[in-house]
Amino acid sequence: MKKPTDLPRPVTVGLKGGLSVAGITGDETDGWDNRNGICGGGFLFIPLSDYFGLQAELLYVSKGAEHEENWEGASLKTTLELAYLEIPVLARLTIPTGVSLTPSIFAGPVLGLKVQGDQKAEYRGRSTSTEIDGLKSTDFGLALGGGLDVDTGYGKALIDLRYEFGLTEILDDGGSIKNSAFLAMVGYSLNFWPF
Repeated sequence: MKKPTDLPRPVTVGLKGGLSVAGITGDETDGWDNRNGICGGGFLFIPLSDYFGLQAELLYVSKGAEHEENWEGASLKTTLELAYLEIPVLARLTIPTGVSLTPSIFAGPVLGLKVQGDQKAEYRGRSTSTEIDGLKSTDFGLALGGGLDVDTGYGKALIDLRYEFGLTEILDDGGSIKNSAFLAMVGYSLNFWPF
């Protein structure tokens, strides 16, 4: 029977969730403000060495932006309500500390599959919502961030902070408009030995 020290490095699985602060960048995006939403999902971390590994995730992320202006004496608020099912694949470097708090940094590509793409308008107490014409079904970007794991003895509590910026335009013919978002999540993970 193997001793604990003889076991291979464990694979980590976990869940996390939190808040997104999203916006849009590019042509004709001046005056558009950030939109707050939710994010969360699951992840799998595969260690390749004591301090380095790959992390694959499946996340639901709210994105979009808001714009408010005065129109004929009343406020007209327009909201881009975007949501994606995202698949980040991250290279993650763990920074050893010798204590139960373990910081890490990570980076990698993010593929987004459109879940929602609506434009909502609110004016004089009335609201309408229509699907955004020409919104692409996929988005591609890059995530950069860091985290902190806290060993609880049974698993790890975690904090995850990241910035995602779009590399591709989100509209078929709408100029160079791209997504961006800051994500803040907390979660919990467990180790297991697949072999």
